[in-house]
Amino acid sequence: MRIPNPERFLSKNREKAHKKLKMSFVYCFEHNFLLCLQGITDFVKTGCN
Repeated sequence: MRIPNPERFLSKNREKAHKKLKMSFVYCFEHNFLLCLQGITDFVKTGCN
């Protein structure tokens, strides 16, 4: 199965990941530092490179 437009697909996913990371930071400072670290770990695992 081929992805119609890999470039667009990847940038869309990256955008989602960045949004998730930003939310992790916000949540971190407003609620729980440990949850924040967990979110960052997940983010790094899924990859932003």
